[in-house]
Amino acid sequence: MMKKQDSGLGYEITEEGAGPFDAFGLDDFERWLRTGLESYLLEGKGAWAFSPAAGEIARHDHLILGLRATYEDLLAHQRALFRQAVANVLASLEPREKNIPIFENLLTLAGLLPIREVLKVLPARIGSSFFGLTSNRDGESLFSLTLLAITELADKAPGEEVVTCLHDLIGSKHFFDYAYAGYTLVALCTADPTGLVEHMNRLRSPLAAMFAKFETSLDAKRYLAKRVLDAIGLQRIADTLPKLAYNKLTYLSAASDDWLIAAAFGGRPRLLGWRERNGGLVIFRPDKPTVTARVAKRIRPYRGQSPVVVSIEISSRRIDEPTMSETEPKVQEVTENWNGLSFPKCRFTEHSSDGVHP
Repeated sequence: MMKKQDSGLGYEITEEGAGPFDAFGLDDFERWLRTGLESYLLEGKGAWAFSPAAGEIARHDHLILGLRATYEDLLAHQRALFRQAVANVLASLEPREKNIPIFENLLTLAGLLPIREVLKVLPARIGSSFFGLTSNRDGESLFSLTLLAITELADKAPGEEVVTCLHDLIGSKHFFDYAYAGYTLVALCTADPTGLVEHMNRLRSPLAAMFAKFETSLDAKRYLAKRVLDAIGLQRIADTLPKLAYNKLTYLSAASDDWLIAAAFGGRPRLLGWRERNGGLVIFRPDKPTVTARVAKRIRPYRGQSPVVVSIEISSRRIDEPTMSETEPKVQEVTENWNGLSFPKCRFTEHSSDGVHP
């Protein structure tokens, strides 16, 4: 159904249905989107570029918001065609400089609606030379924008499709930069909460490079660890701890998963508490101490204990509660690098076995 607009911009979609688009098929939606975006973004035609939805577009401050409102007024089968049209335009868009704004807006729209259909077409753009344009007018990487759009879909689309798409992008050595490792890890954990071991295997080296390059602080690592914990839950963390890659405390700069232990069990307030109980390890969230998860202790023994226990003890002693006497010789005040963080080389106090200290 259509009704005349007071603004003089033609006809709009009404609440009762999407009358102007009743006759639209997939090809029609593709042409409407492609032509509309070109006219709006490249030729400056404004809302008129999206007739017969010009009135809807004009009422919003941003084009993407207008397109979202248009989409929300469509009938169910038309929404499906609209989503596929967005994916098809992204797949067929020629890798030219002028098309960068169109590519960007379609990515934004895909993350906002959301449009899961793009997950099957975006990896193909890696080899199409489109990402060879490298950046938009603000200097942002088109690959990075694509990756961000996919992370927006992590909790809105089938996990398997998100993970497959992210794996394809991570595997692009020419474009995937270690700076993307943090939010990619969170997206993978969100899409597949059971796969932390595999996620860490794929991103261990990029994460180590990111921490070293940006001298990532413990607080920043704790923020990342919290998002991982929130995504996968306490029991999955417990199941995963024995399977992570721990270093042997000799080559402290080697890529490992020790940062996750240090971030989860070190610092204040703690993200996780721990105690040894009946030959095993029990972990819990300090804000919910009655909810616990058990970790097997005697796994891959190292120096008489499991690497999990050793790593937790090391993270507690090296990061959480260093103390130094004022009379300690200054020669002790050298710094050492541990997982990309510099800390005073101090004398550490002994801790109780439950790992939760006042």
